[in-house]
This record gives sequence, structure tokens and C-alpha cells, in this order.
Amino acid sequence: MMEEVSDVTVETTPNFPDRAEVVVKVVYPDKKSQEEYFKWQQEHLQNPEDYPIVEKFDFSKGSQVEYLGVMHSLDPSNPQHQKISEEVENFIERKDKEEVIVFYEGGVGELPANAFEGLSRETVIQQYGEAGLLCFEAKKRGLKVVGMEPPTREMYERVRAMNLEGITEDTFAVTEMFKNAVVLMRNKEAQKGIDGKNFTSDEVFNLLKTVSQTTGWRDNELSVILSKLEDGELSYEQIYQTKLQINNEFLAVINNEFQKQSGTNMFNGTKFLLTYEDMYKYFAPGEEKSGLNVVSNATSQVRDQYVVGQIYDTISSGKNVFIAAGDSHLYKALPALQFLSQHS
Repeated sequence: MMEEVSDVTVETTPNFPDRAEVVVKVVYPDKKSQEEYFKWQQEHLQNPEDYPIVEKFDFSKGSQVEYLGVMHSLDPSNPQHQKISEEVENFIERKDKEEVIVFYEGGVGELPANAFEGLSRETVIQQYGEAGLLCFEAKKRGLKVVGMEPPTREMYERVRAMNLEGITEDTFAVTEMFKNAVVLMRNKEAQKGIDGKNFTSDEVFNLLKTVSQTTGWRDNELSVILSKLEDGELSYEQIYQTKLQINNEFLAVINNEFQKQSGTNMFNGTKFLLTYEDMYKYFAPGEEKSGLNVVSNATSQVRDQYVVGQIYDTISSGKNVFIAAGDSHLYKALPALQFLSQHS
């Protein structure tokens, strides 16, 4: 059963197992919609100090949603970080903490209870940005924290179903390799005296294994090799040579695809050549420069559909939602949340 209203489709036949989903028609890559997004952004932001953009929605049964549209920042002195902390505090002052679910960008499933244990607020921001800060503030107050992202493997299954022209499994692998390599780099850089871009052979092998497991890229090929490595019959030298061979072969594919899409390499040997800021240069949704942007647009669409579905499920149970994500995600979710608020 489906009900069409404006830019929103409320779909009660689940696309993900055991859950309803609200499907939002996203703004990308339509150029007119892109212009409308920038206009909306300018209406709310006179300067970067105006972040986050705050939208609040009331629902039946007394449920509320507060959605912060943020800018991505690893700078603890960014004024938005203090505002995020204040918004969390103000939101839960009016709520029973057992009735609040906090959603953060970049994670899958519920955040472990010991997340960020022993880390200062400043360190959390430097390593994990505003998403880490939100989790830090929520955990400190005993709130349940859940990632807004769909399971990566399922996300790529839905992207494959879009039959995007010119996009291959290698394009998916490059996208995931960049994301995982940036996380590794930032974690290494948090340790004094360590060059975050110089990966070990084992670190590269584990990155490739993660990319394969989360996207399905070369899954059959790698699973055979992994079984040989894990059966205990190979010598240390054979294990080393096998991993080295995989690193060389698979990184060559990653580099070739990234070179084709961007004109440059992602790796030189095991050294990662990119930065966190290159996410915006090569992978930004809304751009039409390469297949990397096409994949980013598609994954962004799946992510936005999924998180609005999570919000829908939560408010349907009578609970409240506090969420922070990049402001384009808020913009794309607005039609659905406005509709649900008016018709709940």
C-alpha cells in the first residue's frame, strides 16, 4: 500500500527486512533542485558560525524530532560544537531519557556502551568530528545512540538495483576504500609521532578485506584466499607472500579505477595519498564530474531513505528522536518529516 503526497512516498511494504520505510525523493542530481538546496542553505546561514541549522517537528502521541543540519568539522573551536552540546541538553531536559533515541551520521547499529571511554571531548571532535561529539554528549547522559546508516552490503545491493550507467564493482570498491582508509589515517594521526598515511602491509590487507566483505567486491576470489590463510597450513613466509600478492593485485585495480575517475592515484605502494578533504573534491554528491559522484549520489539517496525510515519507526513507537547530520541530509528529509508531522 502506498500513499503519494508531494515529494514523499510512505511505503508500508518494507524495502529492508522487518521495517517500514519512508521514501524521500532526493534533491540530487537534478540541477534545479541543487539550486533550491543552495537557496535554502543561504536562507538559514549568513556565515559558517550559524551552524547547525535546527528543525523541530511535533507528532501525535507527543513524540518530537529535532534534526540538526551540521557542517562537517574536526576543529574543536568550531562554534557549532558548543551549540550541538547545548541542543542535546535542552532536548533531554523536556524528555524521559528512556524515550529518546539519538541518531548519528556514519554508523551502523547501536553504539557500544564503552564507546569513547577515556577520551576527552576535544579528542573526540578531533578524531570523529561533530558525529563523535553528538555520540559523546548522548552517551554521557545515558541515551541510546544508533547509527543512521543502512548496512553497507545492503546499501550497495540497492545501488546495484539502480543499474547506473558506466558504474562497475570497481567503482564501489574505490568509494569504500577511500572511506575506510580515511578512518584508518585519522586514527593513526591521533597517535603522536605516527604518519597516518603510511599504512602497513597488514593494514592495507585488512582494508581490502573490509571493502570486499562490505560491498561484495571480489568476494568469491578473496574468500578462497582467506580460507587458505586461516586453515593454519601455510608458513609465516607463505602468509606474508600471499598477503603481499593480494595487496599488489587489488591495489592496482583500486588505483586504476581511481585514476580513471579522478586523474590521480589513491595509493603509492602502501602509502595513502589522499586527505579527508578529498572527500569533497572527488566524492561529493550533487556533482557530476565522475562515476564517483554518481555512486555518492546513489548511496546518499539510499541513506536518506533509510534514516527517514528509522525516524518513522521510532516516532511510531511513541519515542523521540534527536539527530545530527550534514545539512544536505536535513534538506532532503524535510518534505517527508513535514508530511509525517502534519499527518501523524
